[in-house]
Amino acid sequence: MQQMPEALRIQLAPLERTLSMWPLMLERPNHTRLRQLINKAMTPRIVRSFIPVIQGQVDELLDSALASNSVDFIADIATPYPLNVVSEIIGAPVEGRPLLKACAVDIVNFFGSPPHEYEVRAKTAMRSISEATQMLRDILLMRRKQPAADLISSLVEAEERGDVMSEEEILATCLMMVFAGFETTTNLIGNGLLLLLQHPHIEAQLRNNPDLMRGAIGEMLRHESPVQRLSRMAVDDFTLQNEHIKRGDLIFLMAASANRDDQKFPDPDQFNIERDTKNHLAFGHSIHLCPGNTLAQLETQILFTELFKRTRSIKLVESRPDWQINLSVRSLTRLPIKLAPLEKPLTITPTSTVHHETYEPVPNT
Repeated sequence: MQQMPEALRIQLAPLERTLSMWPLMLERPNHTRLRQLINKAMTPRIVRSFIPVIQGQVDELLDSALASNSVDFIADIATPYPLNVVSEIIGAPVEGRPLLKACAVDIVNFFGSPPHEYEVRAKTAMRSISEATQMLRDILLMRRKQPAADLISSLVEAEERGDVMSEEEILATCLMMVFAGFETTTNLIGNGLLLLLQHPHIEAQLRNNPDLMRGAIGEMLRHESPVQRLSRMAVDDFTLQNEHIKRGDLIFLMAASANRDDQKFPDPDQFNIERDTKNHLAFGHSIHLCPGNTLAQLETQILFTELFKRTRSIKLVESRPDWQINLSVRSLTRLPIKLAPLEKPLTITPTSTVHHETYEPVPNT
């Protein structure tokens, strides 16, 4: 926003105001205050309570996909699945999901925009945010009168307990959760299935041994990181590898490149589900580690496990992937597949579950 002309920044003030309240954009102490409230609503125990919601969405989408045998995995499964799950978790009605989807997509397009498209994409995102925020505000007003088992009710309850969180912060946080819980999980699922279909021996391993799924998901995140870059602003002048960086300069940290660092991950271009992927940067790191990482992994595990239980084979229709043009995210525009369903689904009970990952924070230097 600071790169834009002053007149344009004034026009876009509502967008800047909303995004500036996202915990994603904040440092301590405001980040700590909001993050603690989100963490209370997204503990691994609470996330696991969402399993019936997740399973219900998987069953509904796979029933439809297997009935037609040939689907676009992105449009028909990977997109609606996490959107529906996060909408239910937040407390948004079914009829509001198209608006939330459009809003999340518009924000992603703005974040991944090249400079010559900043203005038009910013204005589009601002309109979508305004409409989505109004819908969430209506839900929030209803939850004040009649609480439910959803995120908005949890945040309202925290506010009423005296935790410092304004109504605008609640709305901005819910919008951030839609953005973070929808688009990136869609990318994880789409990228992950493509990797498995490009490595049929690994797909076969997972079909025979679902306990390997957790490690496979970590490797999907490392190998095809849904978020390619993280942005930061220099708080002081410094020099890094003979590059002079000034206070206020915008810096892009290439998480996808770090996840291919051969000093950290041997043979980094190899897709290896048995490698140690601890401390990959697909979910960010340190205080900004994504609070929805447990949910994203749980959704992916349940979907792929169920998909393998109910199919004999999955085939790519096109050999060449069709990737989105976006500077920030790694995502497919489409992934046509053919499904060969089993007449009777396999009975598979994985002994492992997705646990909350523990990441060792990297010291600030």
